[in-house]
Amino acid sequence: MHMESLLDRPSSLEALDAAFDRHFADLVRLSRALGAGGEAEDIAQEVMVYARAHVWQLRDPDSLGSWLRAIAARKTIRLTASRKNPPDSHVYAPGDPDLRLDLADALRRLPPRERAAVTLVYMLGYTEEATAQALGVRRGTIAASLFHARNKMATWLIEYERSDIRGKAK
Repeated sequence: MHMESLLDRPSSLEALDAAFDRHFADLVRLSRALGAGGEAEDIAQEVMVYARAHVWQLRDPDSLGSWLRAIAARKTIRLTASRKNPPDSHVYAPGDPDLRLDLADALRRLPPRERAAVTLVYMLGYTEEATAQALGVRRGTIAASLFHARNKMATWLIEYERSDIRGKAK
């Protein structure tokens, strides 16, 4: 049954709202993992409002969850990319041998798309294909984003290790 015909009946609207409710917590978790912080619930709510108004764009009702996650991921990436406070220039504090590499700080240093790819694939367990679908890009773009993110984070870890060794040698 096509989604437009579903919207013609009040009981179908209730079913649609119930489906949205089932996905709400997942959308909050996704937005929070992508860096929305305290704004994650607001983003999830915005997704629900947008989705209800644009449900006619959903071609396959069985893909509702994927469609909602894609909207949430894009909204969250736009939010985090537009923030005025840039990430710190260093992942660690030079000269502090007790300080460990902070993964959260390292993730914040990554560009939004790379951060999203790392978060979705490595932290939330999405496949590269599902991540590509959620972010509205090709799978190859996700593979490249992961490659670049891993290289940057490896470089930061090496820098940290070198500074830690120098700090202990003094």
